[in-house]
Amino acid sequence: MKTRHIILGLGLMGAALTAVVGAIGWGALDRVGAAVERSTVANNATQEATLGDMMHEGLRGDVYAALYHAQRGQADGVASAQKEAQAHGQAFVARVAALRALALPADQAQAAAALAPIVQRYADMGMALTRQAGGDPEGAQRALAAFDALFEELATVQDALIQRIEAHQRETQAQAVTTQGLASRAMLLAALLGTVALSALAMAVARHLMRTLGGEPTEVRRLLHRVADGDLSMRVPVRSGDERSVMAGIGDMVAHLRGTVQAVRDNAAGLSGAAQEVSAGSGDLAHRTS
Repeated sequence: MKTRHIILGLGLMGAALTAVVGAIGWGALDRVGAAVERSTVANNATQEATLGDMMHEGLRGDVYAALYHAQRGQADGVASAQKEAQAHGQAFVARVAALRALALPADQAQAAAALAPIVQRYADMGMALTRQAGGDPEGAQRALAAFDALFEELATVQDALIQRIEAHQRETQAQAVTTQGLASRAMLLAALLGTVALSALAMAVARHLMRTLGGEPTEVRRLLHRVADGDLSMRVPVRSGDERSVMAGIGDMVAHLRGTVQAVRDNAAGLSGAAQEVSAGSGDLAHRTS
C-alpha cells in the first residue's frame, strides 16, 4: 500500500471517529436535554399545584374572616376579606390554568382538566360568600356548609393530583440524573475509544514510514545531500536485515559509487603506467636509431 493511501486512510478514519464521537455526544446531550425538560415541567407542575393549594386554603380563610367581621359589624374587615377573597379566587383559577397549559403526562392532564371546573365553582362560591357576608351574614352562614363540602371535595381531588405530580417529579429527576450519568459515560467511552484508535493508527503509519525510510527523515535528507555534494566517505547506518528501505538504498548507492570511483581511479592509474611505458619505449628507440 502506498504511503499516501495510508495517510489518506488515517485522515478518513480520524474523520469517521470524530463523526461517531460527535453523534454519540449529540445523542447523549439530546437525551439529557429531554430529561431536563421533563424534569422542568414536573417542577413547574409541582409549583403551580402547590401555590394553587395555598390559594385553596387562603380563600377559605377569607370566607371565615368575612363572616367573623360581619358578626362584629366590622365593615372594614369585611371589605378587606372580600378583597383578599377576590385575589385568592382569581389566583387559584389562574394557577390551575397555568398547570393545564404545561406539557403534562396524559393522566395528570386528565386530572387537571377534572380539577378545573371544581376550582372555578369553589372560587366563585368563596368570592360570593364574602360579598354576601357584607349584606346578609345569616344567609352566608347558612351557605357555609355547602362551601365546606366543596372545600373537602376539592381537597380530595387536588391532593391526589399533587401527590401524582410530586411522584412524577421525583421519577423524572431520578431519570434525569441516570440519563446524565449514562450520557457522560457514553461520551467518555467514545472519546477514549477514538483516542486509542487514532493513536494506534498514527503509530502504525509512523512504523510504516520508518520501515520505508529506514531512519529518521532528517538523517535520510542529510545523507542524500552529502551524496549530492560528492561525499562518499560517510558511513550509512542500515539496520540489520534492512534491504528495502531508502536508507538501505542510499547505502547500496554509496557502495556502488565508491566501486565506480575506485574502478575509474584504477583505470586511470593503468593508463598512466601504460603511457609512461610507451614514452620510455619511444625514448629508447630514438636513442638506438640515432
